Amino acid sequence: MVFKRGKRAISPLIATVLLIAFAVSIGTLIMNVAPRVIPNEGDCGKVNIQVYQINSKPMLCHDATNKKINMMLKNLGEVDIEYVKLAVTKADFSIDEYTLPNSSIKVGQTISSSLNYSKPGNFQVEINPVIIFSGQEKICSDNSLIAETIGQCN
Repeated sequence: MVFKRGKRAISPLIATVLLIAFAVSIGTLIMNVAPRVIPNEGDCGKVNIQVYQINSKPMLCHDATNKKINMMLKNLGEVDIEYVKLAVTKADFSIDEYTLPNSSIKVGQTISSSLNYSKPGNFQVEINPVIIFSGQEKICSDNSLIAETIGQCN
């Protein structure tokens, strides 16, 4: 066998170090690019729902005559809200839970909705947005709104 002098192969240790450095750089690239390519719509931190206001008056009221809770909600977040759940708490500590009908809210959209509610007395309303993440419903209770005083509708 004849070996040529002056030409040497790369040592296995250096090859291993180069391979690990290459793998780390590719992994870093993927971790930086993936969030921009694949949106994370299940992040409740990007949910922001507000009671719409007109002339600094919140559009959330109780219509005792027609036995309804009327409201206007606006999605100021970065993800679509699939629907809204309401928890109505009465002074006797009873809680009634409802799903607000037709309450899907796209980003930037405002909806007007009402809920049949015939129980008398004072109550508190908690508004919980629900989003879809990986095909599953996710209640964003950290981003809920709590209205403690509900005025009468005019």
